Amino acid sequence: MSTRSMIALKTGENQCIAIACHFDGYPEHHGPILLTAYGTEERVRALLALGDLECLGLELGEKHSRADNRRPEWCLARGRDANERNTQACHYLIEELAEGWIDYIYLFDPNKDGGAWLISRDARAFSPLAEHPDLAVQDESNSVVAVARRRMRMREESQAALSKTLARIDEYRTTPFTESFRAHVQQTLARLFERARGLGEPDDVKVIDDAVSLLWREECAGLDAEFRIEQSGDLRGASCVFRIEEEYGNTEEAIEAFARRFGAEE
Repeated sequence: MSTRSMIALKTGENQCIAIACHFDGYPEHHGPILLTAYGTEERVRALLALGDLECLGLELGEKHSRADNRRPEWCLARGRDANERNTQACHYLIEELAEGWIDYIYLFDPNKDGGAWLISRDARAFSPLAEHPDLAVQDESNSVVAVARRRMRMREESQAALSKTLARIDEYRTTPFTESFRAHVQQTLARLFERARGLGEPDDVKVIDDAVSLLWREECAGLDAEFRIEQSGDLRGASCVFRIEEEYGNTEEAIEAFARRFGAEE
């Protein structure tokens, strides 16, 4: 949603340093994130150092592109991530924050109650962000912070499962892969576990020549799934089969099929 905001740090009686945020500036989105992740002057300054944002995230994150949505909890910065110019934080008089296109203004006052976020629509009348009525009626389990934390937990669990799976592959194989094929296996599985968060370790791992076969069983659901990565000459790819009735014959389709079937709900 193109709800535009200014995010600012008060630096003097009527002075501040601020950045603009283009999307999702309404209190239900910005409020929980600012109160949870940017509650100190140090954290606010680190956020402002990113410059103007497209989207505010629970984490500062690292450089990534608009098209890369694997880390939705990261901030999307217009300079760092979109290579735009003149996006750095700027000094303002506080009343200057209320430009015509700004919907909400978020001001961190480091001298108020040890540091507090305030909110305003006109840069004149500020009120405590924590007391905003749109935050009081929010379902905590579905707040942007709760969703982001679930995503982070699932990513950590997937990374742990990936590491254990790669270790099992290395232990199983009796003849060494070429380094390039081993790198291909690692890259493919990294994409698989990233897309199918919550997948967990496979029940069986088999390595035969230049092929890796991973099998997941869910007896109570009647589900068997095999994900296979193989190399034939210069050709490399992956495929998967669910039980015997569904087969996906290329890497991207196989990864997406596993994501649909095994990916955890966020």
